[in-house]
Amino acid sequence: PNALFLSVLAQFNHELATEILQWFRTRLRGISGLDDKMYGRYTIERTERDDTFRRRVQTLLRLSDVGITGLGIERIPMSQTEMPSEIQQALRHLMDALSEKRGGQAPPDEDILLERVTTVHPVFDSATGKYVREEIFDMEMHESEGTKKCFYLLGPWIDTLENGYVLFVDEMDARLHPLLTRELVQMFLSPRSNPHNAQLIFATHDVGLLADRLLRRDEVWFTEKNRYGATELYSLAEIKARKDASFYRNYLRGMYGAVPHLGGLQPFVEQEMLYGAHPEAERA
Repeated sequence: PNALFLSVLAQFNHELATEILQWFRTRLRGISGLDDKMYGRYTIERTERDDTFRRRVQTLLRLSDVGITGLGIERIPMSQTEMPSEIQQALRHLMDALSEKRGGQAPPDEDILLERVTTVHPVFDSATGKYVREEIFDMEMHESEGTKKCFYLLGPWIDTLENGYVLFVDEMDARLHPLLTRELVQMFLSPRSNPHNAQLIFATHDVGLLADRLLRRDEVWFTEKNRYGATELYSLAEIKARKDASFYRNYLRGMYGAVPHLGGLQPFVEQEMLYGAHPEAERA
């Protein structure tokens, strides 16, 4: 009773069920827009070993207007880093425990290599505006959270477009500029940048994506939670609207649902500021 129907069929070598499960294993990808490290590892490793991929990532970063013109991957001994001694010691204990479990011996401190991604930025003369030199930064230490996410996200993005995968992304717009989010979506909409018909399915709070008919009605889905905590999923195509209607304005007006009801926030704060307590709060 607790087993998935497809999994049970696949255990009995059902041909169609096995084929469906294989599709899920090989063609479907899923990432969280809040956990950069989860997919950042793939981006870093492929940037290091694949020159073509590195060139594409560098070009996309440059075109994203984050000020980066080049990337580098360095491996440096742990003892030569600015890592606090207590963290180095904890890492050493972890390495010792793993080595002992595997029946081996942990490497000396200088052999524990830590990975560092560096970014190249151009420096210009403030008086003349002329290019002066390049400056190298540690990505983890000096780049913004949005820039780091942009870099990490390019790995699964390029991989999905190259191979025609289906990519699920939760909270895609977190820490990204709305215009950059829009560009990332458009990569999947153009047959020139998406020749293998890859698909992007994402959750977002960026209502700006509803503007200018970027997405078709059947490509926009809303989620609305009722008073009992259950969530309903429905498509914009199910809602009657004029052909020239502004999806963006109509959504913000509440015509499509799936918006929070926030009318009580301002009165509550005003009451608090005037009298120090809200009558409803006192009764509660």
